[in-house]
Amino acid sequence: MTRRAGGFTLLEMLVAIAILAVLGAATYRGLGAVLESRAAVDFESERWRAVGMLFTRLEQDLAAVAPRPVRDPADRIQPALSGNPAARIDDAVLVFSRFGAADAPGEHPAPMRVGYRVREGVVELVSWDVLDPSPRSIPLVRPLIGGVRALELRYLDERGAWLAAWPRPDAPDPAVLPNAVEAQLVLASGERITRLVPILARAVR
Repeated sequence: MTRRAGGFTLLEMLVAIAILAVLGAATYRGLGAVLESRAAVDFESERWRAVGMLFTRLEQDLAAVAPRPVRDPADRIQPALSGNPAARIDDAVLVFSRFGAADAPGEHPAPMRVGYRVREGVVELVSWDVLDPSPRSIPLVRPLIGGVRALELRYLDERGAWLAAWPRPDAPDPAVLPNAVEAQLVLASGERITRLVPILARAVR
């Protein structure tokens, strides 16, 4: 079969189209792989950013912990810091008094009560704008990070022993604070991230 002047045969055109189709399919697969990789990187970056923000917030709260016991809505004395690994799903595994948040309005923000809990795979920050909440007090709940299996906490006492709960059963003073808190975040994907936070309590003002 001879080529006509100024043109291509049908066979040559079909071969060219087939080559273009193969190149296009390869390019599409390559672009898809690049987009999938970018989405995975963005997901991981966002997840680790959320982990960093969680620990930053926890460290800021514990840096401002106040040795101030409180009265709950039933008028019972509660410790300044309470860590309960067996807390119910709607209760915080860690709750404590803290001096006012730095971003709170006013020159001298009022002390507040804050807590951390895990519910349906999400770590939530629970806060009350008063230390001694009334039965009608409604806490503010703020999600911090999702995709979490557990938030495990340990407490270092003055004897150098690590405890799974705080305060110790024999602690006579509800204002006593641990020397440090170890927080271990267990992600749903299996990773464990641990952070040790020393407690430098100040006098109640």
